[in-house]
Amino acid sequence: MTGEIRSILVATDLGETSDRVLQAAAALAEVTGADLHLVTVDDAGNDGAGEEGRPARRSTDPERLMEGQVGRTVKGRAPASLHVARGRPFREIVSRAEAVGADLLVLGRHTRRRMGDRFLGSTADRVVRTSPGPVLLVNSPLHLPLRRIVVPVDLSENSAAALGAAFRLGLATGAASGERGVVEVIHAAPETPEDPRQAGTAPQRLRNRVEGFAEADEASRHFEVRPWVTRGGPPAELLLEHIGKAQPDVVVMGTHGRGDLARALVGSVASRLAREADVPVLLVPPAREDG
Repeated sequence: MTGEIRSILVATDLGETSDRVLQAAAALAEVTGADLHLVTVDDAGNDGAGEEGRPARRSTDPERLMEGQVGRTVKGRAPASLHVARGRPFREIVSRAEAVGADLLVLGRHTRRRMGDRFLGSTADRVVRTSPGPVLLVNSPLHLPLRRIVVPVDLSENSAAALGAAFRLGLATGAASGERGVVEVIHAAPETPEDPRQAGTAPQRLRNRVEGFAEADEASRHFEVRPWVTRGGPPAELLLEHIGKAQPDVVVMGTHGRGDLARALVGSVASRLAREADVPVLLVPPAREDG
């Protein structure tokens, strides 16, 4: 997420449980002026097997079901496109995102298809691993504007990319109007540093690193940036505890790995937060390497 949000793709399983996902995507499209595109995947005929290896069930008129979901969910301007794809869900979703030039892909998580296999559970994992752009995972209402954002970091350059995405997402949703937004940058430090002499340096290292990231990003001036260091347990546990107490509007986190389709793992901490945080989570992939 390096600039304006002009195109948003939301993947839906057409059931009422995904209404919240579509509502979040529609709200984002409304405030950013982006085109909203919908995709659903009917995996009937996918070699007789669904995403989890079970027999796929043929849907009944997915076009009509999608139109019905839009009618009960989208209150603003009409979506730019409604698309029914057929094939493997994660591949079709990523392919459609590329076709519509999506700057943001919005998914649900851990839902079950009304017409077949589990969708946006294992599918979400695969989409996150293969998408070349940011993926917003929604399992709770998205509150706009995004005035309180938590960004877990590991002090890598990809953390800088996640922090930049947080600034831009906040600005795109109106965080620059009214009261100043807050971005909490949190680092879960090892409980016992490899070098005991470094035990007290983590907070200062984080502040220095975050200040460097912020100074290089003009968008940061619209936010109060608060660095936090926490330790005393497994990083994922500490971050989930902090998120539970802070109740931010969204969590923004970088993923790990190289390449697109070859990306093997999202990273254990990011994966855990994506599954268990009780707020929407934006996962930002590593920047592409040319050549």
